Amino acid sequence: MGTSNSRATDDIAEPGVSSESAQSGVRAAPAFGARLEAALAATARTETTLADLFRTAKFLSASIASVREANAILARELESLAQLVAGSGDERTSLAGRIQRLERVLDDAAEDAVRERHRLLSEHDKFIAMLVADHERELETLRKRLADLAPPTLRGAR
Repeated sequence: MGTSNSRATDDIAEPGVSSESAQSGVRAAPAFGARLEAALAATARTETTLADLFRTAKFLSASIASVREANAILARELESLAQLVAGSGDERTSLAGRIQRLERVLDDAAEDAVRERHRLLSEHDKFIAMLVADHERELETLRKRLADLAPPTLRGAR
């Protein structure tokens, strides 16, 4: 039950070189460097995705801020119109209709902003869930590779 020299060199095989044993048909696991490169590549992809998500969140925040600003401008317009309405008769009727239209536009804009925000949040939640699931799958793959590379004596101890 000794280890032969050829078997010891098989354990130190170069990446990309097949070191299939004629007796068992088991291939040697990829080198640690290849696994490390794969993990670093996955980390880089995750970092890029998170940077994209951060930019999207910033865009969403800026959009919400601009909607709030538009709402504030409309509110000021309504106040000035209300002051004008208090002053004259014929103008008062036309301005009252204008105020009602502006109030409807303001309400519609607020409802649209709420719907859009919910939609964006839902999409972001789905995207983040997908990222987490991908990350978990990658971690599980790396754990399996690590377990496959562990010496047989350590596998039995688990």
